Amino acid sequence: MSEDYKPVEDHKLNYNSAKSFLLKNRPVLLGILTFTILACLIGILAYQRFLINKEGIQKETFDFVVATKEKLQELLAQGISATKTLSFFIQKDGAVKDFDSVASQILAAKHRGNLDCYCI
Repeated sequence: MSEDYKPVEDHKLNYNSAKSFLLKNRPVLLGILTFTILACLIGILAYQRFLINKEGIQKETFDFVVATKEKLQELLAQGISATKTLSFFIQKDGAVKDFDSVASQILAAKHRGNLDCYCI
């Protein structure tokens, strides 16, 4: 029974076969390792570029929204100014009173730069 059992030799065989496997397949393992490292690096670089592009798009969108908001506020202010101007010479019953004098005042105010917008 002791003659059949040789654990030390089996262990050496496993070690030698593993060492032999690594030596024979070393180019394949190096290729796999190189591919894995390069794939990870390329993935990280692509993700960073994605984040930079995403941030740029968000900034452009934010700038567009801010510019649109400012234009809308300006248009509303001009509309309010035009409404106030019209309210000077239109009576509550819809009759126009003293249009010529109000028109001259509006043009004079426009030339002084006191009026944003006028619609006559």
